[in-house]
Amino acid sequence: MIPTLGISLFIPIYFEDVLSLLVVYTGLGWVINTIILRTITAFFFGIFIYCFLNLLFVNKNFKFGLVVVLGMLPGYGVSLINPIHNTDYGLVNSEIALQNIEELEEATGAIFPEKQHFILAFMTSSCHHCQEACRRLGTNKQAGQEIPVHMIFPGSMEDAQEFLKENNGEGIFYHLLDDDDLFRRSCEKIYPSIYLMNGKNETDYHWSGAEMNFSALDYISEIRFN
Repeated sequence: MIPTLGISLFIPIYFEDVLSLLVVYTGLGWVINTIILRTITAFFFGIFIYCFLNLLFVNKNFKFGLVVVLGMLPGYGVSLINPIHNTDYGLVNSEIALQNIEELEEATGAIFPEKQHFILAFMTSSCHHCQEACRRLGTNKQAGQEIPVHMIFPGSMEDAQEFLKENNGEGIFYHLLDDDDLFRRSCEKIYPSIYLMNGKNETDYHWSGAEMNFSALDYISEIRFN
């Protein structure tokens, strides 16, 4: 009984770590793996409920299947302990378009891909959602995402490098922008502010805050970089 409860609590507590490993090594993507993990959590919680009821009511004969199914209902609630987002699924788009890509290239010295999709993300090193987005984008790169990721930071090179090192950001291009006004205008004062650019100086999608969800990560991982 205790192992089933342990499994149903371990997965939610270490949800992001377990999920990242599955994304990298199974090739099934974020959405499918989250459903798998949440179903496993709910199933083992259902078994725990069955065992607990049989221990509590010794003379009762509970039907295994019925109790497990009923136990999976609160089990799915347990599986959502971490993360708790209302935007885990569904390809959302905040409809914000980046208009000054050439100005950014001049200010940062960056050369962004032409005629190809790429991610351009505005990050700050102290932002929790920025850290989460960086870890997930880094996992996508490890899992085979082809389109490049460029991140722009307002701080020092040391801060940017430390941020990437601590948040699975190896292999991500980074640039520094010391023009605070240009940085705020470009990211709409939202952190993180993540643009999917199509190589024609046009924005296909924009995600802000926690909107870089599992559906969005699967979507960009399927784009091919020729």
